[in-house]
Amino acid sequence: MRKAAGICLVLLALLPIAAASPLRVTTDKSTYSPGETVTIRIEGQPNTVYGVQVVDPEGAYIGLTEAKADANGVAIVSIGIPSGARLGTYTVYVSGGGETAKATFNVAAPSPAPSPAPAPVTVAPSAAAAVALSSAKTRCLLLLRVITGLSGSLRLLGLEGVLANVTAALKDLNATLQEAEAKMAAGDYSAAGSLASQASSTAGSLIEQAFSLAVGALQSHADRLGNATSDWLVLSLLNITRRLLAEVSPRYIDASLVNVDVSVKVLLAAGRLVNASRLESKVANLTRSLEEAQSLLRVAQERIRVLEGNVTLLRGISEQLQAQLTEARSALSASQSEVQRLSAENERLRARGEELEQQVARLSSQVTTLTALAAAGAAAGFAAGYLLKRRK
Repeated sequence: MRKAAGICLVLLALLPIAAASPLRVTTDKSTYSPGETVTIRIEGQPNTVYGVQVVDPEGAYIGLTEAKADANGVAIVSIGIPSGARLGTYTVYVSGGGETAKATFNVAAPSPAPSPAPAPVTVAPSAAAAVALSSAKTRCLLLLRVITGLSGSLRLLGLEGVLANVTAALKDLNATLQEAEAKMAAGDYSAAGSLASQASSTAGSLIEQAFSLAVGALQSHADRLGNATSDWLVLSLLNITRRLLAEVSPRYIDASLVNVDVSVKVLLAAGRLVNASRLESKVANLTRSLEEAQSLLRVAQERIRVLEGNVTLLRGISEQLQAQLTEARSALSASQSEVQRLSAENERLRARGEELEQQVARLSSQVTTLTALAAAGAAAGFAAGYLLKRRK
């Protein structure tokens, strides 16, 4: 933020400031006649380019040029007054080096020569139309310059679209000028002058509209930035912008273009500061989030250490269980072998039992037979005894 503040202070130091000797504009005479040449003397800053505009009493441009001051800050410009020029007070506007100044002179009809019956001065329709057409072309060129300058500045903020209607109107204005030139070539001076005057008036209105639209867009942009921050440096830059925009006037084309361009650059700096503040806020939030994440990480690491201890304990238990399982498997295998042995023994005993049962059955049969024989023998003996007794 300190770096951004330093940049902005340097920017403020580069803003146009008034020189110790203010810009002065003078003319070689105070009153001229149509057709004469006005010599304009500019006293300002050395080696500085100044824009010079001369407008008639109705605001029509009769001269638009630039001049570069010499090493002493002096520049001389000569601008001719058309022979059909309007009478009245003319104004010279000079701008450059961040300064503006103006001077006035009068255009009056020449004093009549001492004669009994001076002929009235008349302006030929072709000359009047030519003057009007020249003034219209000058204003259209000035409008083009204003649109180009403003669009170039506003493009830095993406606001060049606010001049879309003015740019479209310039195309229609060029069509009107072409029609005026066609009327002029056809000898219809009245129509040519009317179209030229219409184009000149429209160009003047469009210049005012272009500056108004640009200033409005920049002020709105400044308001948006002001609502987005409370930073004192940004607010100071926005106040500088508002002061610069308050001095914008279609009367001072060059100075107004400079003010708009400087305002855009100040707004760019202010916008970067606002973005920097937002980034600082985001960084602070991210820092807090990082600290919270680190705290959670420490807790997780502690839990991991506890879990690692538990894993070690469980691994020991697992190894014991594995040994017991191996022992159980060995015992099971031995038991299975014993079961197989006992099954074989049981089968042998079952066979032996069947064999004994068969022997018992045979013996039982023999006993029955013997018993029957014994009974028969006994009966025979009893009978024999009985017979013996009878014989006696």
